[in-house]
Amino acid sequence: MISSLITKQSLITMNIKPFIASHFFVSFLIALTTFVHPAFAQQTENNSATTAEKTYFNALTQDQVNENFKRIDTGGIISAIRSVPNQREINGGHVSDPHTILSPEANQLINDLLTQLEDSAGYQVAVVCLYSIGANDPHTWGTDLFNRWGIGDQKTDDGLLLLLVIDQRKIEFITGRGTEGILTDGDCYDIQQTEMVPYFKQDDYVTGMIRGTQAICDFLYGSPPIYTSDETPIQEDYNVPVTEEKATEESFSIWKSAVFIWYATAVVILTSGWMLILLITFFMRDLHKRYHTIKFFTLKIWMFLFPVPFVLIYFATKGIMNRWRNTIRFSEKTGEEMHKLGDHEEDKHLSKGQISEEKVKSIDHDVWITYGGNEILILSYKKWFSKHVKCPSCSFKTYFKLYDKTIDEATFESSGTGEKCHQCENCNHTVTEQYTIAQKSRPSSSDADGSSGSSGGSSSGNSGGSSYDGGSSRGGGAGSSW
Repeated sequence: MISSLITKQSLITMNIKPFIASHFFVSFLIALTTFVHPAFAQQTENNSATTAEKTYFNALTQDQVNENFKRIDTGGIISAIRSVPNQREINGGHVSDPHTILSPEANQLINDLLTQLEDSAGYQVAVVCLYSIGANDPHTWGTDLFNRWGIGDQKTDDGLLLLLVIDQRKIEFITGRGTEGILTDGDCYDIQQTEMVPYFKQDDYVTGMIRGTQAICDFLYGSPPIYTSDETPIQEDYNVPVTEEKATEESFSIWKSAVFIWYATAVVILTSGWMLILLITFFMRDLHKRYHTIKFFTLKIWMFLFPVPFVLIYFATKGIMNRWRNTIRFSEKTGEEMHKLGDHEEDKHLSKGQISEEKVKSIDHDVWITYGGNEILILSYKKWFSKHVKCPSCSFKTYFKLYDKTIDEATFESSGTGEKCHQCENCNHTVTEQYTIAQKSRPSSSDADGSSGSSGGSSSGNSGGSSYDGGSSRGGGAGSSW
């Protein structure tokens, strides 16, 4: 059914990428769009084209490529991000191309696509095409530029930056946190390798940037193109020969991804550590020491980070520790067998402080006693996390913060005052202290060099449009070279 919709000039289907994690991102946003522009070809006259009718941009002829290449400013260098023209502030556009890498028609078409995307789906996408950024790393430099402009919504971080650097032969996608759920790092790389890099290798930056933008719009509208389907020979659309060996390699590329390699390496190291420590514990005579030696692996964080195999390791470790904790003890002096007392029976052998620790659940105490009652052994088991700490007065773990409140609010003119109180639930030792709350600072309208910084969302005094909406990026995305 899918293959019947694909012609020699279209590739519109749905792709679902697998995730190596315990959480899944699902997108429900489906929209209609068109990828045509009268300046290049009359590919369709229907602006409400269906998914099956959408067509990607045809490659330029060699003469057109040569003509466009002549316009490029091959001496252009912008190494400081503050020097990149922000078209959003200048005229409300999406494309910054100070070195004239794109043709005017390509610039207009990309702007039209991204304007429609923002109006329909809300995503803010910026395109920056530069001949050189000096010796800067494109991905790091691009992330700084993304944050300086504040691409995307401040709350949802749904921005995206496309950075093309000709002299380093690099194309970088920088994604906001909200965009990563729809356009994953792997999707970014697939788009670059399939829609952009083959044309960049031929110096056809116009076709590569347009087709890349079209594929991005597909993903963000919710109808991503498919690049690894066995039913669809990719070379029919892009003239890229795909051998059987290469197709097999791509289908298993997930196993070679950086995320999988990192995950597998961490699992091997942690599992090996667990087995080694477990082996060491069997050489310890003291069961109480054994218990605390392997306790590290009962942290539940391991199950969330590495569900395979740490769900099994967690429960196996808990079972082993429980068996050690309840194994019959013998007196070290007489060798007489000891038995463990119940919760109510043990209280008469514990101090007031130890009983308080058990009440606040900071430490649990087991009491072992010989049948004759001549010898008593008290073993303590601390909880992993507790709001209580050691009391400076009685030394029991029953000391906690009773409150932390503001007495006087800080203002833009003066500092404020706060008060916090700590109290011991065993000996009632109480400490109250006041502290100073820093004076509020007024937000500046611009930074030192006169730009709006990474906050975005401000208007330029002499511009024809507004800036972005304050989004940010943690450096997500992907890059490709050619």
